[in-house]
Amino acid sequence: MDKGTDLYIFTGFLGSGKTTVLHDLLSQKPSQKVGVIVNEWGNLGVDTALLQSSGVENILELVGGQIFCACLSGSFLNTLKSLLALDVAAIFVETSGLAKPYTLRELVEEAEKRTNGLVKFKGMVCVIDAVRFLKLRSVVKALDEQVFYSDRFILTKADLVEAETVERIIRVLKELKPNGEITIRAGKPILLERIFKFETDRKVLIPSSDPRWDGWGDGGRPETLTLYPKGPVGRKELEQFLQEMSPFTFRIKGFVTIREDTGRVRIDGVEEEVQILPLEESFDQPELEGITFIWKVPAQPTEHVLERWRSYTGTKGQ
Repeated sequence: MDKGTDLYIFTGFLGSGKTTVLHDLLSQKPSQKVGVIVNEWGNLGVDTALLQSSGVENILELVGGQIFCACLSGSFLNTLKSLLALDVAAIFVETSGLAKPYTLRELVEEAEKRTNGLVKFKGMVCVIDAVRFLKLRSVVKALDEQVFYSDRFILTKADLVEAETVERIIRVLKELKPNGEITIRAGKPILLERIFKFETDRKVLIPSSDPRWDGWGDGGRPETLTLYPKGPVGRKELEQFLQEMSPFTFRIKGFVTIREDTGRVRIDGVEEEVQILPLEESFDQPELEGITFIWKVPAQPTEHVLERWRSYTGTKGQ
């Protein structure tokens, strides 16, 4: 461990494709041993489970908040030390999609201090959803904040929008971060060597905390709810329930058992586009069952959601 451990942080709004990008990179089998920390805003470790099922090792999770907040920053620093004990050459951190990285500088300085300089911060990558970025940045203050504190950008879903939209997004990124490096992901995986070369001498200038990023903006802080089903449900009824809830959400994700022969399925929703997907055979976490909703403001009342769940599925949830 004389050379230290490189720390890369991935941020980006809900549904932008952070887990997909991480899978891109880690599936290329880096020559160095890599540790991964996944931070979930909700209490259900969906992204961790998906990465584990695809063969990613040395992965730890932090749920129920974001690492830049006092509620989880201490746990994050302890988790870093746990991965250092595994003798990893690099650590990739996937933040919550609602991360507010205004304390990035303080967090990195504390990480370097607590590890006696073994952790070496190599930058923060912001994953940008080309389909939704321009629309959401006027609603959610955290999007511009994530861009401001990042030094590299990966523009995902670029193949789903017009070239003019891509150009507009790049102009916004350049305004907020003139020297940021931009890579476009248009259907093809990002090459590991193009983004991360495990530099030994790369220094990153981290902006100080800026009062313009205080608070969540006029809309307030988004809330989350994890619904735990009490038994299998019908696929059609599940689809109808999700269709009713989706307009009120930024993100829906989770795992549910349905009555039909399909068995367990994965739910993956970004706003009103919700998919019910089969689980791969390698997925081996039968105890992980539930649906996490991250609401637009104002949040739907919990009792209303549970009542609609009972109405559609005929089963209880909590």
